[in-house]
Order: sequence, then structure tokens, then C-alpha cells
Amino acid sequence: MLRVLAALAVAALVSVPAAGQPNEDPPDATIFKLTTTPAAAPVPAMRYEFVPRATERTHGNAALDYAHAAQLLPPWPEDPEESRALDVTLAEWEEASLDDFPVVAARAYLEKYADGFAALDAAALRDHCVWRPGEAVRVFDPSCDTADIQKLRQVVRLNRLRVRRDLARRNFDAAARAIRSGIRLAEHFGERTNAVHLLVGVNFQSISWGDAIQFVGRPGAPNLYWALVSLPRPLIDIRPGLDGEAAVFDAELPSVAELEKGAVAADVADRAASKLYAAGAKWSGDFPPPAPPACADLTARVAKAAPTARAFLVDHGRKAADVETLPPAQAVVLAVSYARRVFREEQYTAFLRPYPQVWPEVERIERRSTDFQKALADPLLTNIVAHEKGYAKVYHATSRVERQVSQLTAVEAVRLPAAAHNGQPPQRLADVKAVPVPPDPYTGRPFEYAARPDGFTLTAPPPAGERAHRGNSVRFEVTFRR
Repeated sequence: MLRVLAALAVAALVSVPAAGQPNEDPPDATIFKLTTTPAAAPVPAMRYEFVPRATERTHGNAALDYAHAAQLLPPWPEDPEESRALDVTLAEWEEASLDDFPVVAARAYLEKYADGFAALDAAALRDHCVWRPGEAVRVFDPSCDTADIQKLRQVVRLNRLRVRRDLARRNFDAAARAIRSGIRLAEHFGERTNAVHLLVGVNFQSISWGDAIQFVGRPGAPNLYWALVSLPRPLIDIRPGLDGEAAVFDAELPSVAELEKGAVAADVADRAASKLYAAGAKWSGDFPPPAPPACADLTARVAKAAPTARAFLVDHGRKAADVETLPPAQAVVLAVSYARRVFREEQYTAFLRPYPQVWPEVERIERRSTDFQKALADPLLTNIVAHEKGYAKVYHATSRVERQVSQLTAVEAVRLPAAAHNGQPPQRLADVKAVPVPPDPYTGRPFEYAARPDGFTLTAPPPAGERAHRGNSVRFEVTFRR
């Protein structure tokens, strides 16, 4: 759990605010105000795609292209005053309206990174991405070096400025390519076997969707409906990151392969229990971490936890007679190790359900896990069992981006018939017949919709029972420019 919380902290560290979100939004909602034009589907319909087709893909490892893109970053000024001045300038460009965007100045600055953009775009077309140390260029490796992640953050920041530059001059083809490169980078980085990478990838994905929202909000923008519905879902598979996170922790625990075969000698079981408690101390979150229990203390703690451990093993399919033959330490090690897997796998299956069904299931799993931890009555064992509790936060972070994509797709579905009816939006969302309108994944129902003579409002309300806040209440206010 500690590494998951650390991942959330790193994601916050590298965050860039999504485009198109006014500063004056109320605290209980996120509002995107778009002034655009109705738009039919482009010709051909799949002119814009955010995932390259199989025939477009080139052989090679995208990780090396990302390494190259990071190496080509323009040098940041070493002088503190120059550094602050450049940061202020870039921040102003990020916040400027596209009608007032300083195209000439931005183009001159971004020209220094032309080769870096070429590497980023090449990565988007690669047929695989394998991140590992020892490649020809070492920039990003599984060590989660924050400095390396910050280099990628700078790549993402420059790509965002590239999108804004291209949208300001209404070069929609170039802007779409840049958005695709951002989406692919987020996918490639987020689907590594590490929770930090996963959360940073989700953060980068959120930035890319802020760019896509600005694309749709530009007058004259082509319709992105088919580009959006053709995306793979989920956008980022969370399993690799969660599996890798679990594997890092499991590596600290004793191997249970021999213990699974049947009763072992007491000293063998005691050694395994000692390693189990040492892992619990190391990952406790306390600083400095507590010392693992000494021999006499270990025996007493194991004896106290053993009845709960034996009951858990029997409840989960083991024969009571076989469980009674296990030394107390072996029963504790097997129960704690198995409980971790049971509760983790149950969370995974919960995440595969429709969103409205996820949280009741997660709460049920957490209650069972908490009851088991209380019965163990040992803080070090409790920490081991509870390690994956933070995974629900990871799922929630990914689901927010998935919802944003569905809502933007619904916006584009409305722009289609408006283009065929002299800019008049349909009176009801159900009146959109040409294409399917995706439902709100948080509620399973259609998004709330209200037509106006000059546009429409599309709202994603909080799920039932949740208090409204900026993460669960999102509204698009779309005005058609005549």
C-alpha cells in the first residue's frame, strides 16, 4: 500500500492541469466551456485515429524512441532568474486562450525540439514497447528514478504546447497526430509493471484528453466520434502495474511452495514466519521501521495468531484435519500469504464489473479483509494483508479518465446531427440516431442532456450516494458559433 500511495504522490508531482478547465469552476464540479461548430464525420470517416492501424506500425522498440526524445529536450536555463522567467512564459502559453495564443513565439521555441517531436511521433507507431535497463540508451528503467520521470513530464509538457500551437493555427491534422503521440506515450508508460509508472501514465493520459477536449472546442474542428469509439478500452490496462506492485512485495515474503505440500518441521516453519514478520516490519510505513520480533516474542505472536490462521485456511477449502497437523508458524505463513492473494484477486474481479457494481464489491472485500486483520491481532501481519488496499484508488484514477472519454464521445455524437440540421442540436439525447451515444460508465445511464438554441449541456452527475466534487461531477457546456 505504501508504494501505491507513493505512486499517487509521484503522479501529483508530475501533474499538468488539463486544458479547457476554467479557474472559476465551482468546487463541486468540473466544467468545460467549449465554443465550437457542428461537424459531420470527416471523409474518410477514420481520417483521425489515436491508435495506429496494424498496417501503419513500424518494427522497433518505442522505449528507445522515448529515450531519444528525452535526450533531445532543450537545455533548461541554469541561471535561476532565466529559469523562472522561462517557466512563467511556458505557463502563460499553457493558460492562454487559443485565439490569443502566441503562435510565432511558441513556434520559434518549439522548433528547437523538432527532432524530439519526430522521435515521439515515431514511438507512437512502433509495434512494441519494452522498458528495461541495459538498452542502447538508458533513460527510463524500472528503478522509478524521479529525475527520469520528470524528463518525460517535460516531453509531455512540450507536446501539449505543440498541440496548442497547431490548434491555434487550426492545423487539425498536425494537432491530432500530436494528441495521438501523447496518448500512446501514456499507454506505453502506464502499462509497465510498477504502480508508480501506472499512476504517472494515467496522469499523462488525463493531459492528453485535456488536449482532445480543446481540439473539439475549436471552431471548425473535425468530428472525432469515430476516432474516440475506436480506442481500446480500457485505455490503460491496470493489471501489469498492480501485478508488478504485488510482486515487489511478495518477493520479501517467504516462499510457500514447500509449505503448501504438507506439515514441515517446526524450525522450518519458524524460519518462514521470521521472514514474514521481517517483511511486515520493513513495509510498516513507520520511520524508523520496527524491529522484527525476537525468537521468544515471535513464538508468542505466532501462537496468538494461529487459531485465526487455521480457521481462515479451513474456511477457504483446506481439510480441518490437515490444518491441525501444521505447526502454528506454518499455519500463519500459509494463511497470511493466501489471504493476500485471495483479497487481491477479488479486487481484480471487482474492477471488471460495471462501475456502479464496483464499489459495493470493493467495500465487501475490504470488510472481510479488515475482519481477518482484526482477528489476527498483530500489526505486522495486518500490514501484510492490507498492502493492496490502495489499489481501489488506482482503479478510481483510471476510471475518471475513462469517463471523460465517454463523455467527450457523447459530445461528438451530438455534433454529428447538429451539422445536418443547420446547427440545431437534437432536443433529446435519444434523438441521436446516426451513431450510438455511450452511456455514463459511472451510472450506467445516459448522460444528462439539455439542448439550447445555440448549443447544449452534457452533464455527468455524481453516482448515487456520492457527494458531488470535481472528480465525479463533470459538465460540458457547448456553444455553437454561427
